[in-house]
Amino acid sequence: METLSMRLKALRKEKGLTLEELAKELDTTKVTLSRYENGIREPKGETLNKLANYFNVSTDYLFARTDDKNYISDEGIADVKLEMDKMLKKIGAHGSLMFDGEPMTDEELDSFLQSMEVVLTLAKKKQESKLRGK
Repeated sequence: METLSMRLKALRKEKGLTLEELAKELDTTKVTLSRYENGIREPKGETLNKLANYFNVSTDYLFARTDDKNYISDEGIADVKLEMDKMLKKIGAHGSLMFDGEPMTDEELDSFLQSMEVVLTLAKKKQESKLRGK
């Protein structure tokens, strides 16, 4: 079974990098990376994300939870559409929404909701493109 250390080493070698080169790229030390690759230490959250971003893989891939390098786990990811639906229910229950302490008109609320739909559509397209590797 593969481990984080094995995957990190394999990814580094796939890129043809030495520990020194990768350390420079990630603004860390060769010793630190060596400890990760030898299973002596595990990277903390911020460093783990740096590694995943650098190698363009998911943290689930690094932890060998999946063999799909582009896999995105549902855990810890907020579903923006779901959260927006919750917000809309709250707005409906209160009958209005305020912006900077001032009540929004129906027209302003409609504009706000349309803008959010545009943002969600663009984010979805960007994510789909990223998952396809484009």
